[in-house]
Amino acid sequence: MIFWFCTSGFLSILAAQDSPGIAGFLNEYASLLGMTIDQAYEKFGSPDHLYTYQNERDAAGSVVFSYASSFSFFWVDDRVWQLRLDEAFSDPEHPLLIGQPMGRFLSEWGEPVYKNGELLIYEVADADFPIRCALYFNEADILIDLYLFRSDY
Repeated sequence: MIFWFCTSGFLSILAAQDSPGIAGFLNEYASLLGMTIDQAYEKFGSPDHLYTYQNERDAAGSVVFSYASSFSFFWVDDRVWQLRLDEAFSDPEHPLLIGQPMGRFLSEWGEPVYKNGELLIYEVADADFPIRCALYFNEADILIDLYLFRSDY
């Protein structure tokens, strides 16, 4: 599968860790950050749901394209700035990260830049813009949500 905006060496901090499959998985999906609306429609078709999302730090809010295959694009202007993969997400081309225990990420990826209860945030190195990976876990410390986002927004 070929995606746009792919940067070589994108996940160098993870590539040296456990599995190139994990790095490849995140590299493919992170390459969607910066995608335009035309590219999203060409690649994925119309979203199954369209809604707005706003939190206390996001004065403008985001438009969200949500797809039945359990991933969502968050838009700023006409570019994807964040990607969400929820607990129902699966990709047959890559080993699944969703459903894995928190301990796996801590042992394979090392210490996150931020940890708060059920949230781990990692910096992703060697991208054309700053990217972070946020991992949300349930009360049993099982990964239920993964976000890749531009941290300069």
